[in-house]
Formats: sequence, C-alpha cells, structure tokens
Amino acid sequence: MTAEGWHEQVGSVAEEAERLLASLRRSGEGQAREDHGTREDHESRDGHGTREGHEPHGTPPAGEEAPRTAGGFSCDDPVCQWCPVCRTSAFVRQLSPETLSGLAELAGFAASVLGDLAASRSRQDRPREDDDA
Repeated sequence: MTAEGWHEQVGSVAEEAERLLASLRRSGEGQAREDHGTREDHESRDGHGTREGHEPHGTPPAGEEAPRTAGGFSCDDPVCQWCPVCRTSAFVRQLSPETLSGLAELAGFAASVLGDLAASRSRQDRPREDDDA
C-alpha cells in the first residue's frame, strides 16, 4: 500500500474500531484455545514445550518468515497498518503482563496528577470574595 492510496483502504472511525475489536476478539479466542489446549495436552508435549508434530501458535511454516506490518510488528491478523489505534494495539499485544501493569499504574498516576492540576487551577481562577470588599 502506498502513502497516496492509504485513505482508500482506511475506513471511518467506526469501521476501524470494529476492525480493532474483531482483531482483539480473535486474539482473545485464540489465546483461550491455546490455554485450554495447554492444560489438556500437557502430557503430550515434547521437551521444547510444543505439542508433538505441531508448531507453537503463531509460528510460520518452515522456510517462511512471519508477515511484518508497517511498524515492524509481526501479526497474523489482517489489521489496518496505518491507523494509529491498530498499530498501537499490535504493539501492546507484544508487551509482557508486567510491562502492561506498570503502564497502567503510570497512566493512573498521570490521571491523578492532571486531576489535581485542574482542581488547583480551578481554585486559582475563582475570584475571592475578600478581594471585592
């Protein structure tokens, strides 16, 4: 896809949100199936953590490279590669749970600081009744 033709393939905000949610749902369903299979087939796994005769989830067939998106992310979902929301989603899916937890704490802290700053400015902007007398 060229930069000139990207707008033809990118839909409205609602369409892009629908694509993102569908992609996340497929990703979640795949993870649930993988987790379920891990519990059931624990005894049938070889020494490398894969089921005998099967490649790990997301591994391309031998001799093939995983597809890369514009941001350099490997993704098996056909998601938009220009939309910043979809690209962010692809990036976030690669982060570890510990990193996501740290980012969530940071976002909560930032929201708290911004709320305090807004309240402080609101108090400063109000005229005092003592100044009028």
